[in-house]
Amino acid sequence: MHLSNNIKTLRKRKGLTQEDLSKVLDKTKATISDYEKGKSTPPLEVALQLCDIFNVDLNSLVNRDLEKEAPAGSKAPSSPPIDYRAQYEALKKQVRTLERVNHLQEQRLADLERMIRKHAPGLAREIGLEK
Repeated sequence: MHLSNNIKTLRKRKGLTQEDLSKVLDKTKATISDYEKGKSTPPLEVALQLCDIFNVDLNSLVNRDLEKEAPAGSKAPSSPPIDYRAQYEALKKQVRTLERVNHLQEQRLADLERMIRKHAPGLAREIGLEK
């Protein structure tokens, strides 16, 4: 089993420190160190998170010697550059949509409150909708 060495190898290839990885996984630096030294084994949930972070399958993470498979000093294939502008624009669009939905919900709630006050004044008093 190559899990501990692979965690260390892949972390370094990705340019992460143990502290960086600990923050991503919401673990302590000591926990990451223990994983890399083989003192403890990450639970399945954490192992799957590692697979996502390092873009490897679970079988490779656990069973293959990934350090020997790549030439010394080489880096893992880099992921495509992140288009932050496009992500920002998409998030702005989502925020505008949520603001519109919120406004419509507020209008609908106001309409419902008016209807309750008009058609069920006793209920309006009971739930505190009197003006």
